[in-house]
Amino acid sequence: MYNPLQARDPLGKWVKEHGGASIEDVVSKTSMVDLENMALDDRTPTAVLNNLATTEYGFNHPFDEDKTYPSANGEPPKDARENRYNYEQQLVRYDAKVRCTAIERGADDTALSVCRFDYNPQIRNAVARNTDDARTLDVLSSDESWKVRGAVAGNPHTPKNATERLLNDDEAIVRAEALKRSDLNSGQIRKVVDDALEPTLHGDGAVTDDMEKITRAASDNWQADADTLHECLRVNDYETQRNVAEHEHTSQKDLQELAINADSAVREQVAFNPHASPETLNVLADDDWTQTRINVAGNPNTSAETLDYMSDQWSPHVKRAIATNSNTSVETLRKLSHDSDKSVRQLAYSGLKQKGEKAIDKPFKPDKPVEEENPGKYMSADFDPMEYFGLND
Repeated sequence: MYNPLQARDPLGKWVKEHGGASIEDVVSKTSMVDLENMALDDRTPTAVLNNLATTEYGFNHPFDEDKTYPSANGEPPKDARENRYNYEQQLVRYDAKVRCTAIERGADDTALSVCRFDYNPQIRNAVARNTDDARTLDVLSSDESWKVRGAVAGNPHTPKNATERLLNDDEAIVRAEALKRSDLNSGQIRKVVDDALEPTLHGDGAVTDDMEKITRAASDNWQADADTLHECLRVNDYETQRNVAEHEHTSQKDLQELAINADSAVREQVAFNPHASPETLNVLADDDWTQTRINVAGNPNTSAETLDYMSDQWSPHVKRAIATNSNTSVETLRKLSHDSDKSVRQLAYSGLKQKGEKAIDKPFKPDKPVEEENPGKYMSADFDPMEYFGLND
């Protein structure tokens, strides 16, 4: 694994190991595979990485008319012209692989400032992802390739003026990448969302993939405010709804709406949100999705009354969460200390001790076998827990 803190060999030592030849002489006689391994070596001097990052190596593999060069998809060429084209494309792929590896493994700004003007967008993309030079990032933020601009948007060293430019980019995927940045303020996020959703405000446009990209990214940014999150919900997108459901700035009104959402994953996130109100959590206490009820039982805002009500549910997972919730009343814990599930009883004992209460006068001995003594019984399709434990009498 690459360790950027590991000291590299001095250039003099590297030259000596290669018989005193210059960097140019060594790389010109080295195969593409060995060049890539050279770039991957943590001991390779930075000066060598700079050379690998800025040099094309097509001369290492001259064209052979008698050799067949397949396409990128592995298909053989149809004629000599296509064979030559496949050869040239292969060199581009090989060159890009070596050069990108050198950039990613530690080529310095001396090389990256040159590579930022490279004709190959793959090279410029690698520079955008790995440089910390503000000037280089500012130049690449106006690159013709949206992939390069997206890489700049995701770089934490991108300056503010370039970030503002990317937030207004023509490509939604670039704007969405910029919306993921942690250095944005709520006003910047709101503006991008409003601009993206403007067609729906006038009723002259349906929800598009671009709108979904924007609302997903905006709702996933913890700097977004409650009004922005509410606007994001105008797009009926499950991923956006899940992001809003777990966001700490989501309004209680929106959480209440999401608590009755058709998507179980959305309700599950509402139940997990520590800012959800006791009233919202109470609505989810009878949810069909077990994980949602587990999240309600473990939520610090769930009321003692709701926890007591849920303690009569069959799921031992729910009851374990209730037993560990600090809001659970002593009466509920005493009830759970007589549960048929051993782990529930143990957690209830611990909860009672933490509250300074005595658990029970004597160990609980159920009239019927408990779960750990009859594991096969619980796997049967005919098993009825209500009948088994006499709860329907």
